[in-house]
Amino acid sequence: MSRYRWLAEPAPADAELASDLSLGFDRSAEAEDWLGAVHTDLLQAGVERVSLCQDDVVIWGPMELAPASDEAAAAALDKEG
Repeated sequence: MSRYRWLAEPAPADAELASDLSLGFDRSAEAEDWLGAVHTDLLQAGVERVSLCQDDVVIWGPMELAPASDEAAAAALDKEG
């Protein structure tokens, strides 16, 4: 069975969060729920971005954890339009 886990960049300064990142999840939805629950904690621990891995393969990311600034969001929309 596949295992899903988050790869954090840089690794969190908090030992408990670092340990939780290595546990893995049976379903990607469980991994996403966990990220939603600890998003703020990861930011406070110094994590800037995360990638979702299935087994040892990155399948999504990296995703920035900090909210985009208004200027960055506007620039992204301009590129799409």
